[in-house]
Amino acid sequence: MSGLHKFLICVLSVVVAVSLGVTVYYFARNTGETISLSSTVCYQNVGETFDVSIKQEKADKNNKPTLVSSDDETVELVSQEGLKFTFKAKKAGEAVLNIVTTNEKFNNLSCKVKVHDGSVEFPYYIRNADDLLAVNTKGVD
Repeated sequence: MSGLHKFLICVLSVVVAVSLGVTVYYFARNTGETISLSSTVCYQNVGETFDVSIKQEKADKNNKPTLVSSDDETVELVSQEGLKFTFKAKKAGEAVLNIVTTNEKFNNLSCKVKVHDGSVEFPYYIRNADDLLAVNTKGVD
């Protein structure tokens, strides 16, 4: 084997080793990215709007999380500003807001939304004096 062949084999071995190393690093790296939600359970009355925000630290530039509702009839996305999502409670029931992301380690983050309409099955949520006054003006079924 000539010196040129040995040199080419060495260069090829280095290229393969570096390529393999970069590939392993890319898939196995831990960027330290964390994703969380501002709330994991929301209690709302029909007609109310509420915000749920995604908190993303040390963000991976390829990971763009979004929130998706499991039930668009119960909870409707009204607007989105960056990672802040505003929803409207449309009808009584339960919905789950799930984070959708390209990073598989964040596929189980969700927020349960419980919406009530003042019925016997779904009585109003009373969180403060204003909520109590609102029930008084709406009447009881």
